[in-house]
Amino acid sequence: MKRILAFDAPAIHRGNKGLAIDHAKVAREVDALLARMTLAQKINELRGHAPRPVEGLYYAGGDESLGLPPYKMVDGPRGARAGTATAFPVAIARAATFDVELERRVGFAIGLEVAASVMSAYNKLNGVYCGEHPQLLTHILRELWGFKGFVESDWFLGTRSTAAALNAGLDIEMPAPYRFDDDRLASALAAGELSEAVIHRNARSAVYQKLAWRLADQLIPDAAVVECAAHVELARQVAEQSIVLLKNADGLLTLDNRSGLRVAVVGDLADMINLGDRGSSFVTSSAVTTPLAGLRALAEQTTLVHFPSDADFSGLGDFDVTIVVAGLTYKDEGEFIPVAQQEAEGSDLARGGDRADLALLERERNLIERAARASTKTVVVLEGGSAILVDEWLDSVDALLMAWYPGREGGHAIANVLFGVVNPSGRLPVSFPKSMDQLMPWDVTALSVDHDLLHGYRYLDHHRFEPSFEFGFGLSYTTFALSALEMKRNGAGFVISVQVTNTGARAGAVVAQLYVGAEESRVIRVKNELKGFGRVPLAVNEAAVLEFELCDTDLRYFDVDADDWRLEWCIYRFSVGTSSRDLPLTERWRCTDGAWRALA
Repeated sequence: MKRILAFDAPAIHRGNKGLAIDHAKVAREVDALLARMTLAQKINELRGHAPRPVEGLYYAGGDESLGLPPYKMVDGPRGARAGTATAFPVAIARAATFDVELERRVGFAIGLEVAASVMSAYNKLNGVYCGEHPQLLTHILRELWGFKGFVESDWFLGTRSTAAALNAGLDIEMPAPYRFDDDRLASALAAGELSEAVIHRNARSAVYQKLAWRLADQLIPDAAVVECAAHVELARQVAEQSIVLLKNADGLLTLDNRSGLRVAVVGDLADMINLGDRGSSFVTSSAVTTPLAGLRALAEQTTLVHFPSDADFSGLGDFDVTIVVAGLTYKDEGEFIPVAQQEAEGSDLARGGDRADLALLERERNLIERAARASTKTVVVLEGGSAILVDEWLDSVDALLMAWYPGREGGHAIANVLFGVVNPSGRLPVSFPKSMDQLMPWDVTALSVDHDLLHGYRYLDHHRFEPSFEFGFGLSYTTFALSALEMKRNGAGFVISVQVTNTGARAGAVVAQLYVGAEESRVIRVKNELKGFGRVPLAVNEAAVLEFELCDTDLRYFDVDADDWRLEWCIYRFSVGTSSRDLPLTERWRCTDGAWRALA
């Protein structure tokens, strides 16, 4: 029986060029270079050149006399935001795959199409702007995590001060010197608020990555890899694995790809390019397959008719099944950047921004309900960037899939799942609540928000709310069984194993999830907190053993008074299942004075 290790570190880091860097050698080179640099040359490395891009790229630093190239910066959460690039599914869709190996491949693919850093946030944390927060930028990022790269500000308003930001560890202001301009720096130095030693330190961080990655010797991106066949195929695979099957009454899906099958495809979104946000993560793709195009390409022998949203639906009863494509677009959610969105749309400004309500817009809800009333069987495919309220119309439809914003190959992926070419294996990386009443109070116009440990599935569990679909949930066209939970101490931690078996009639993949809860705790703890997961592909009747490695340090809570992490002496409950609410296998262990023993 094969054994699979969840979070296999060597496998996850395989091919990571950053791990092959000789940091001792780079440090010597950087220090030698900095010794030759004037104060003005160091300051030049701390800021961007201009508020507008050059061919889609924002330049920062660089000195030809020193052989230092400028950084050419661009966003890339779902593909490079410059020129054309492979449009991958959005990050939350990739999270739904619960496949760290797949995300590693996506990261490398995006890296080949674009260069890497940490960006500070706009907002405050505990009353301090993130761009001038020494606890975040220096203590946690550099001292605890060992980060050796540079920290850049978010654009325009990400830098709120001069000396405070630089002292905290913000290395580069983007996209231009507003707070890091010559006059403000000179004033801060003269007033003793800022030292040349800090400028030297931050310039070192900025220069370090240029030498570590040999930026002067690289031409990035390589035109040969931009939207290459391998990256396009990867985008399709990610989209397929990200789709979450939420409902499948009476096994309606999979659809039978045969002549004589009559399929109605309903909704404007079925024939619309819908990649998601058109702000900082906007990706220009040379081609995008819509759901309608994907269905037409796959189901050539079926009778397939598209009904726009404003069409007469009275004839839908003549079809074997109706596929409604509904959901959200960048006009409903995403970053609100008026100029960028107006240029992208070529029309009125998009609302964008945070959603005040998780329900679909009324027109989309009406679309689903009208189609369901007129149809014999109804499948809904949802597009969007996060949780969506579905309870109002869920009982009216036979099947429901969450497709997120599935990238350039999304239409092919949706068709492959609907017709059973691909067995869905996505799992929800968020909870779908039944109503807004199940969420913490939220005001999208508020200037400050209080957060605590309890949010998402943690909040729902704490308040005993029953969601429409819980965190980690997802159906398959086959069935799985989990058994034989075993826990063993291994040094300062546990090795936890579980047997996973495909008990159904076709191959598929299941995501086994490990949750931990603390009983008799003296502080507020999460009822069940995700501590590990593993995606297990299995043939029919095949079984495998999935192993989790869990360190005692993973069980700690943060003690605010001590300003440190603490392992509490109490009972820990270890549970394994297929979602945060489906945890059939459990063991309890007591920790006393650092000694562990299993409880009956």
